[in-house]
Amino acid sequence: MSEKMNKIQFLSTIEVADKNDNNKNIFVVDQETGNTSGRFAAEDVFFTENFSITEKFGSYGPQDGSNNSTECDVVGKSVAEFIKSAFTKIIAPTITSEPSVSVSTISNRWVESGTTIAPNFSISTNPGAYSDGTVPQISFYGYYATDGKDVIQSQSGTFTEQIITKDNPITVFVQAYWGDDTARPKDNEGTVYDDVYIKAGDDEASYTIDTYLGCFYGITESEITIDSTNIRDLKSAIQGAHTNYDDPTNSFTSFKINNPWKHFYIAVPAISNIVGLRAIRNDNSMLVANIDEYDEIDVADARGNLEYTNKYRVFHISNTIAYEAVTLKFTWKK
Repeated sequence: MSEKMNKIQFLSTIEVADKNDNNKNIFVVDQETGNTSGRFAAEDVFFTENFSITEKFGSYGPQDGSNNSTECDVVGKSVAEFIKSAFTKIIAPTITSEPSVSVSTISNRWVESGTTIAPNFSISTNPGAYSDGTVPQISFYGYYATDGKDVIQSQSGTFTEQIITKDNPITVFVQAYWGDDTARPKDNEGTVYDDVYIKAGDDEASYTIDTYLGCFYGITESEITIDSTNIRDLKSAIQGAHTNYDDPTNSFTSFKINNPWKHFYIAVPAISNIVGLRAIRNDNSMLVANIDEYDEIDVADARGNLEYTNKYRVFHISNTIAYEAVTLKFTWKK
């Protein structure tokens, strides 16, 4: 054998198995002569010291494109382990999301102040997730819900009726618990990680039913007495309605009248600031009209009881050309 061959460290100082063990054909290399008597599998040959290389070999050697000498930490590793570790990246599993709860309701989330409502709820659960796709086996328990007055220990339910007002919105708060996960995630080679799992915990969620002050409007054939009853009845007038004044998504700025009309009334909460109110023809030419604003009046809330009122501003437009179809435009800001 050549001088170069004699300098290669073929054998580990780690004791190897008997040459007949497990029917392996063990190949022993004499370090002095190079004579051989069998073969070692890559799993049975171990490194006894580290070495340095100047070329990239998988994850070993310089990784920055240079030719700098880099030491390979391989003591105690077999040749098979060295090659595998050079070209195999072990990706340990992680918890990508913790369990959680959410709450939904079929109750109207916006109601007029003074409305009687029985809030309901339904708790949904999410078991969380692992990076390897293992499905958590989470068991939820201890469901809890309250509307601030009553408590329901269930995943869904309906509370007793109560009156919701402008100053007293209803918030439904829910909570649920879960135990330790019984599932265990794996790395990209299929190794189970017993120490990586979702721990026991709890989560909470809530929703609020808010109230609004109504905006009432409608057309009439004759003038009406400006009082709470007649203002609330505008929503039942011909092309009359009742809209959510407080909803920021409400872009109510015009009212198109297709029916014959003589009088148009609109009542808005006194907290509003009307910045424009005008009547125009469909051909955009100005319609001659009288616009009156009345003194603020008390208008009952949804209970219809004058014991519970809010201040309103009322505007009246009289059509000097009777029964002409127009589009009324008005804007306000709060």
